[in-house]
Amino acid sequence: MTSPTRRDQRLYSIPAGVPFAVSLATGIIHMAGSPKALARATVLVPSRRAAQALRAAFLEAGGNNAVLLPRIAPIGDLEEDPPA
Repeated sequence: MTSPTRRDQRLYSIPAGVPFAVSLATGIIHMAGSPKALARATVLVPSRRAAQALRAAFLEAGGNNAVLLPRIAPIGDLEEDPPA
């Protein structure tokens, strides 16, 4: 992830051609600063599939070491079963 241009901005970007999930996970780990802060964070993703991919990316970004992951919650796919 590239840093924002001004200090007060909270907008980051991921360059084209870079693996999105791994870059996002690396950036979140860097922004959290400590394992405790990372474990308290919540990351919203569009689907359960994106949540699975981000969990795997956190493991890859952490070098397959034990890490306390943030809460990763999908905002889509709210119900397990389709409505009757």
